[in-house]
Amino acid sequence: MAHHRHPSPAAPRGWWLDRRISLGLIAALLLQAGSIVWWAAAKEQQDRFQDSRLSQSEALLNRMSGEQALISERLARIEARGESQLEILRQLQKRTERE
Repeated sequence: MAHHRHPSPAAPRGWWLDRRISLGLIAALLLQAGSIVWWAAAKEQQDRFQDSRLSQSEALLNRMSGEQALISERLARIEARGESQLEILRQLQKRTERE
């Protein structure tokens, strides 16, 4: 005949810890969990800062690329103007040598 054990009214119900688990172990686990939360928060803040810096750098790079195109265009016009002025000087030099 099988005996079924019925919990006594004094037995704890629900979740409970064994008395062999020390308070030091519980404190260490809580401290470790807190450290993980602190590390994750710091990592998230660092990631947001790096994302912000990356966005700023990309915006600066885009602006500089646009400015570089304008500078290249102006340089090409200056070079063309310089070449035409050099041609004028050569023609003047030829005229003065003939005279």
